[in-house]
Amino acid sequence: MKTKLFFTAVFGSLLLISCGGEKKNDKKDEKKDTTAVVAAPKMEVTPNAIAELGIKGMVCEMNCVGTVKKTVLALAGVSSWDMEFDSEKDLNHAKVKFDKTVVSEKQMVEAIEQLNEGQYKVESVDVREMTEEEIGGSVFCAFVITESVLVFVL
Repeated sequence: MKTKLFFTAVFGSLLLISCGGEKKNDKKDEKKDTTAVVAAPKMEVTPNAIAELGIKGMVCEMNCVGTVKKTVLALAGVSSWDMEFDSEKDLNHAKVKFDKTVVSEKQMVEAIEQLNEGQYKVESVDVREMTEEEIGGSVFCAFVITESVLVFVL
């Protein structure tokens, strides 16, 4: 009984000492940016342009593509993102639908290139205006999805 109590006390003391110690930082006076970025609620976006972005530096679909996609979709004025990632390719292409009166291709490029300390580079940007069919098709698809019961009845 005394042996169990002794080992419990020794183990507990070692645990407290090892967990309670202060870590030394070799880098003096290093300031870390602790500014939190809070996204505003996203407004409904009616896209009127499509940007095809050639992005270099992505090595995996889960983290790289996911990070870039999340960043671009968080920009006000961006309505959709589509990319077929191929790890064999050095340059992958994303198709982004956006409202050019709200966000520019330059803002999208800057947002991408600031990620992960400049890991991603946008090598090409091709922007074109959406056709009336594409704009109308986007609105119709959204209507069909959100109002399917009404469309079914008609």
